[in-house]
Amino acid sequence: MKGLRDRAPPAAVLYLQLPARAEVHQSPNALQQVAFPFALVVRGRLREQGSARMEALSDTLRRSQRVVLLFSASDVTVMRVTVPPLPAHRLMQALPALVEERLIGDPTACVLASGPSNDSLRTIAVIERAWLDQWVSRARRLGAKRLSALPLQLCLPSPTAAQAVAWVIDFSQATQGSRELVIRTAHSQEVGLPLGAIEGSEAASPAGTLDAAMAMTEGSSLTLFVPQTALPAFGEELMTRQTASSDGPMPAVELRPTSWETLIEGAAGAQIDLLSGMIAEDKTSFDWKRWRLPLALALALLLLNVLALNGDWWRLHQEGARLASDSLRVYRHAFPDDRADDQTILADPLVRMTQQVHLQRLAAGEPSPSDFLWLSAALGDAWPAIQQATGLDARAVASIEYRNASLLLRFKPGSQPSLATAQRTLADRQLEVMAGDEPDSWRVKSAQ
Repeated sequence: MKGLRDRAPPAAVLYLQLPARAEVHQSPNALQQVAFPFALVVRGRLREQGSARMEALSDTLRRSQRVVLLFSASDVTVMRVTVPPLPAHRLMQALPALVEERLIGDPTACVLASGPSNDSLRTIAVIERAWLDQWVSRARRLGAKRLSALPLQLCLPSPTAAQAVAWVIDFSQATQGSRELVIRTAHSQEVGLPLGAIEGSEAASPAGTLDAAMAMTEGSSLTLFVPQTALPAFGEELMTRQTASSDGPMPAVELRPTSWETLIEGAAGAQIDLLSGMIAEDKTSFDWKRWRLPLALALALLLLNVLALNGDWWRLHQEGARLASDSLRVYRHAFPDDRADDQTILADPLVRMTQQVHLQRLAAGEPSPSDFLWLSAALGDAWPAIQQATGLDARAVASIEYRNASLLLRFKPGSQPSLATAQRTLADRQLEVMAGDEPDSWRVKSAQ
């Protein structure tokens, strides 16, 4: 057995049938010493089964792809609750209030897992948080990677309409020897009933077990799964009852041996994982410890980017200040007579320099392209070409006015020539012409 566990392939699934909490707590060190049934399934086939302590299965736990914990039916309460349509996170917040009246203890000390909805009814599984967390932490500490936790009563075969299924569990190999009865009926009843010690307890005897099973199934036909070692005693008790019955025929009872194959097949169809409730609770609070390193790296990257951006800004700012200082020095050297302050000059140095060049040309007696004489001479030079291109009569011009460094030509009504032809002709003389603000008028200015 040890050799098989050491060679557990990565695709293996390990099933652990956990003992009832009441049985384990009978002795102080029972939890560490208890050995419970396990089964190793590889590619859908049962490879190994037996009983062992969890620590002895550490290699198998570490190598298995998945570990399934089957919690005793007496430790898990399964109920049907009418639930309004709610999103998943709102449902987890509402579940404690919905099941509070049906629980003896405090729902806040329990983990609540919800199954799929069926006509506004949901199957809710409730287990004490401390008991679930104890086993989950122990399995993870021993190397289990992917965990599932299922109520054992939901792993029993699904009964038909007039049938019930009962499963007898003997914890004789786990603790001091006790028996538990698990019932699953067609009326959505899945319960676990501790029957007490196998030796010396009438309730745990075959007769007491049959009485309890038939009472809880209310006369339905019963399929009773019992351990292979107890099958002869149950068969003898059942035969005795059938022959000695004086109250008419008793409900049909079929005895079958318990097997891991049956439980594994039922576990595949179980729709509630108790760990889903624990995970949903964990999502309501942020796990800072888990995200400390990623958050520290994110803050470090953010700080690095801020420092880099500020360094780049400082470099560009210094470069801009140096360029402004150089530009101002060159301007002051070229135009020492300009008394404007530095901010006025640096607001638009190119425009300021153009204005100063124009003023100096005027002071030196050079004509400016925006002067009246320069514009008049250029327009007079181009006028014959315009007359030839448009057939314009010289008498068509009513007046010429110089305003805002441009010539305003007013034409007599109905005698304005083509503006597009004039634009092409004047462009060769570095003049621009456009329609004036007044009707039948042009505005001519220098294109330089």
